[in-house]
Amino acid sequence: MLLTVGGYSSRFPVPEHYPNVPRVGFHWNVGNGIVIKGEQFFALTHSAAMVGGALEASYNIAPVHAWFSAALDVIVWWEPFHYAVSAHIEIGAEVKVEGTILGIKVTLPSLRIT
Repeated sequence: MLLTVGGYSSRFPVPEHYPNVPRVGFHWNVGNGIVIKGEQFFALTHSAAMVGGALEASYNIAPVHAWFSAALDVIVWWEPFHYAVSAHIEIGAEVKVEGTILGIKVTLPSLRIT
């Protein structure tokens, strides 16, 4: 038995005879330097059920770059019953400053916060 939309958990050893299914995703260029993208998956097999996905949002107009990313991967095995969950969240910002002072090109190191 196999039902999948968007593939499998990264922790699932995919049998060779299972189809290679790409993630279901989206990429939205909102405008004004804002991009939102994501991907999801769900699978139900004879040995496990799994669900997960990722979401990213970013703002990028020089000299400022800011981002947010989150991901979740959940798998439940039937025999013996056990599960694994992994999650990730990152929020960050970076500012790059370049310019000239008295005719000399100056580049300051990036200030990055995560």
